[in-house]
Amino acid sequence: MERIREQLTQVSWLSLDVFDTALLRKLHQPTDIFHMMQDKVANILGSTDVNFASVRIAAERDTRTAFRRVNKREEITLTDIYDTLGASLKLFDKQKSKLLDLEFKTELRFIYVNPPILDLYQEALRIGKSVIFLSDMYLSSSQIATLLITAGYENPVVYVSSELGCNKGSGKLYQKMLTRLNIEGRQILHVGDNYRADYLRARLNRWRAVHFSSLPDRLPKRDVEPHGDTFSALCRGVTKHYQISHANISKTDRDVWRSLGYTVVGPIFLSFLVWLYQETSKSGIKRIHFCARDGYSLVKGLELLKQICHWDIECNYVYASRKIFGQANVRALDSSSLSFLLMVTPGLTLRDFVVRCGCDPLEHEAALRALGFSSLDMPLTEKAFGRFIDSSYGDLLERWVKDNEQQLLGNYGQGRTLVLKYLKGLGIHQKDAAVVDIGWNGTLIQAMQNILQDDDKTCALRSYFFATRPDAETIEKTGGSVRSFLFHFGQPRLRAALVCECIELVELLFSAPHPTIVGLKETSGEISPVYGIREYTADQLGHLDVMREAALEFIEHAASLCPSIHTLPPSADYVAQCLDRLLKAPTPIEAKALGSIGHWHGYGDQGILRKLAMVPTEQGKPSDLLTLGQAYGECLWKKGFSVQISPFSFKAVQLIHFIRAVYVAYKSGTFWVSVRWVLFKTK
Repeated sequence: MERIREQLTQVSWLSLDVFDTALLRKLHQPTDIFHMMQDKVANILGSTDVNFASVRIAAERDTRTAFRRVNKREEITLTDIYDTLGASLKLFDKQKSKLLDLEFKTELRFIYVNPPILDLYQEALRIGKSVIFLSDMYLSSSQIATLLITAGYENPVVYVSSELGCNKGSGKLYQKMLTRLNIEGRQILHVGDNYRADYLRARLNRWRAVHFSSLPDRLPKRDVEPHGDTFSALCRGVTKHYQISHANISKTDRDVWRSLGYTVVGPIFLSFLVWLYQETSKSGIKRIHFCARDGYSLVKGLELLKQICHWDIECNYVYASRKIFGQANVRALDSSSLSFLLMVTPGLTLRDFVVRCGCDPLEHEAALRALGFSSLDMPLTEKAFGRFIDSSYGDLLERWVKDNEQQLLGNYGQGRTLVLKYLKGLGIHQKDAAVVDIGWNGTLIQAMQNILQDDDKTCALRSYFFATRPDAETIEKTGGSVRSFLFHFGQPRLRAALVCECIELVELLFSAPHPTIVGLKETSGEISPVYGIREYTADQLGHLDVMREAALEFIEHAASLCPSIHTLPPSADYVAQCLDRLLKAPTPIEAKALGSIGHWHGYGDQGILRKLAMVPTEQGKPSDLLTLGQAYGECLWKKGFSVQISPFSFKAVQLIHFIRAVYVAYKSGTFWVSVRWVLFKTK
């Protein structure tokens, strides 16, 4: 902008392009406007058979072709286009007039001001320059003036190609304007976003010109056909509006979290919720039950969409966790149950393990010492890799579990009775109900279904997931149904691999403000949750609240622009691109903010909180390489860690991490198991 201001002092006139310069749209490209009209067009025409976007684009193309061939005119008007459209669809004049009016009103709904250009306009007027708006457009000058005034430009003087019969693209409009204004090209400066029409053609006609580009966004590029992806066009347009309106705001911690919520989490939530509503509507679902904790924000988002879009669906929040339902699902100490109970998590102590199993460590201390354990506080697993420090620990813990089989199964049986009562009270088992979880292996829903089938063998849960791995297919094998949004049973493989960049970060995006739920309790007939240890600090909770509120704000803004959003197919590709941008190409400031958050690995609230990508520092600078190497090994989001340090440090850290991993594998007796897995992807 400084270059533009410098040139402005050397001229008497300023000329501004309108669309994508002075005005921006909350959409990806101009033709997306026609998709947003589809619902109301159907009402005007009395039919849903017409693909309005296609016929509107075709009408403009045919009109331009006809006018160039017959009338030798470069430009057309909106009325000309609708004359062609009316003839092709055999419309009445009243219908044609309503459609024309609808298009302008839709333009008006989606446009907004470009702040730096408005500042330039006001500055030019303040210092005594004459300012005009020059547009290649089929709208009239009065219509464009209305758009500009609505956006905040006072008393705009507009010249438009549709009225002057020639355009900037050919260069003839620049020639005509010099004659009309009675000036020379060196007296006027033109600013616009189209390099060919706004810069090259202006320069060829001896105007001063500057090619202006709006703020480049960091959102994924749209690489699919525009006419089939209106949903992502809306998401891109709304997020671009946010980026431009916040371009000059200093980036505090709060702003970083707000930006993540609005530009990444919001589109993900909206896409999933619209898909969920579409899928459940097809199946006659009337009630949706969202599982804690990942469903907390989704419930809030769905409530918003119900208000704005008038969706007729009931939603509930289910107190659930892998600990509650996993242990309630244990009926015998078979291989599956033992695998669940003996699940290794990083930094697990003997005390943590006993508590996680639901027992009092002090009551079992003597028996554990007799098995060879030295102390309740002795570490069982390595912090970075989650393997047993001594390969014998797994066998000893299994022996302890089997020795206490009666007590454990008794405790889990009591828990199962309470869980069954809770689930039936919610009505999850009923045919018009569905249960929703973030997904992955579907173990939570599988356990839920198994428990309900204890009471009714015919119970078959209808489950919907953000994404599922192949193991989730077990739900269908036992009678239930599974639908997945981002990837289904691990397919497409590229999307499944993307989430593996840092599953814990994806789960963080769905976080709730309350701690993990470690149990249920019944008081006076009411069942309520028992919360575990809170893993977030007060500051971190505040940041996550900001992210969540911004995501919900995005949903509100997008749905308000398009209340019929449920008619648009949401794009899983766009969600994958959003995740790809965040997981693989975060900014250092994003990585630092997110990387400071900890994650409970496994289930329950025992073990250590592993940071996503926290870089240890000394006096504000990264620590020595050995300390960095250890932190890198223990972090969960490797890419987030790498962008916070220099390329040289990262290479050194990777080498240190590799050497340490080999050493740990050797010491824990899992070296050759690890080698076989790397070479053959098998244990």
